[in-house]
Amino acid sequence: MKSNKQRRQEIKAHRIRRAERQIQIRRVNARPVDRSIRTVEVTPARLRATTSYGIPDFVQRGYYQD
Repeated sequence: MKSNKQRRQEIKAHRIRRAERQIQIRRVNARPVDRSIRTVEVTPARLRATTSYGIPDFVQRGYYQD
């Protein structure tokens, strides 16, 4: 028979493992950015230089919208 102290340590370790698994599941299922489904990420390094006065909206957002 185990002491109460040992049992509490086991329960705590089990809770920690379960919490870590939940965090990993949430990371896998999470979307990288909160944006709509019909969008594509922008790669600023691949864009051609422009003579515009400002940065285009899609570059500031970080994605193209359809």
